[in-house]
Amino acid sequence: MKARRPLSKAVLAAVGLALLVAACAQIKPSICPRAAVLGEASSVTKMAPGATGANGVIVEAEMVGLELDCIFRGEQATELESNFTMDIVARRGPALRGDVAEIEYFVVITDRAGNVLTKEVFPLRLPFGGRNEVRIKEHTWQYYRLEKGTRGSSYEIWAGFQLSDTELRMKRGKPQ
Repeated sequence: MKARRPLSKAVLAAVGLALLVAACAQIKPSICPRAAVLGEASSVTKMAPGATGANGVIVEAEMVGLELDCIFRGEQATELESNFTMDIVARRGPALRGDVAEIEYFVVITDRAGNVLTKEVFPLRLPFGGRNEVRIKEHTWQYYRLEKGTRGSSYEIWAGFQLSDTELRMKRGKPQ
């Protein structure tokens, strides 16, 4: 029977370093801002003008998920590009005329104190193609310069449907 030799300190150090490098490769700090769908604006019900009941619904839509990835730009990594994807489910209402509904959504960038730095509103076409429900992925990107000494995680991105005053009052259960 052959006797085993103990592992040398150099071998143990190399194995430990390899494990440390492997662990670090799996833990990536996020350079992206925190992103979320704004609660009240996560869904919208568009009504035909003057309609109030279920038969007056043109379309109902809901943001059911989002994904965000980011990359730094610029010579000193002071610019951040965020690619934002929202998963949207829309249901055709009885008042929809034609096969396409149109709604709007917004993307807001704030600092961590909640101060709005930018807001953009985008049109969104929902092609039903004879179906009662559609699921789409809507892609947009945001580009911004980082203030000196900040990182992407110093900002927040909020998305939601652009609601009219009437739609917001309906959501809050208040009369028009």
